[in-house]
Amino acid sequence: MNINFNFYKNTYNNIIYVISKYNINSIILVLNSNYDGLILFKKIVKWFICINKNNNTYCNLCNNCLKKNTDNVNNNYIILNLDYKNESEIYNLYKYIYQYKKILIYINTSNINFKYLIIISKYLNKKNILFIFKILKLENFNLYILNKSYKIYISNLDKKKIFNFLKKKFFINKIEMKIINNLEKKSIFNIFNIIKKFKNKRNELFYNINFFLKEKKIDNLFNFFLQNKEDFILKLFILIIIDVIYFKLNIKLKFNKDKFRLIYKLSKKMNIDSLFIILNNFIIYDKYYLDINSYIKNNILLYNILLLDKYIFKTKND
Repeated sequence: MNINFNFYKNTYNNIIYVISKYNINSIILVLNSNYDGLILFKKIVKWFICINKNNNTYCNLCNNCLKKNTDNVNNNYIILNLDYKNESEIYNLYKYIYQYKKILIYINTSNINFKYLIIISKYLNKKNILFIFKILKLENFNLYILNKSYKIYISNLDKKKIFNFLKKKFFINKIEMKIINNLEKKSIFNIFNIIKKFKNKRNELFYNINFFLKEKKIDNLFNFFLQNKEDFILKLFILIIIDVIYFKLNIKLKFNKDKFRLIYKLSKKMNIDSLFIILNNFIIYDKYYLDINSYIKNNILLYNILLLDKYIFKTKND
């Protein structure tokens, strides 16, 4: 069997780095074989239980440590390999939560069904547990686990493949992904954590828009976003305004249910002219307009063309 030692070394170093520096609590190992996963797991275990570890290295005694009961090596840690143990061990996870300072759990997801993944998900936000999920293809990984994880790191995939996976799973469009990509460039965190931040902020944005609509204080809504210091929130707001314009012009686009409801509400509250006035006002602020300028410019151009026949788009609701 040919073993790519550089591959194992690089993967191991990356994993230890994110565990040490960012307190990652879930790792997805995307590997070609189960054998690859076990090799890496054993190497990580040596580092994990070593009392004398230094950065990504462990002492020479660790080989002997593995031959003994882990509890005798370091009473603060426990290792659970759910790849080969009886699946009933998953039900006993609660016993270890408060008993050990750190818990390392290796799971081959192809060997565990959805029922057990639901049980595991209860512990994914526990900071004293590190889950290593072994999987052959990322697209087969359970989305429920992804959503529940506190911090997650996806190993051995280039960013493009991760982007494509997340776009399909989270229904993020190309423009939103461009914003996320720019956010990710400013951060060392794995792209999935940026996606989670994006989703949370997106939900916060939708909540605030709905709140101001409900309270009938639409002017306060715009002041709120102008005062917001996070550029990408403002960019998202601009994109929503553009989508509302498209909706009112009967240009067919696909939206998530929550986004569609929001767009529908805004379309009832505002006419085309008002929407483009908002859009133009945001364009004045260049710092809110850095990465999606061509997209917005195209829409401003579209608006200027539409103004020639503006009466066509007047409706009874406007």
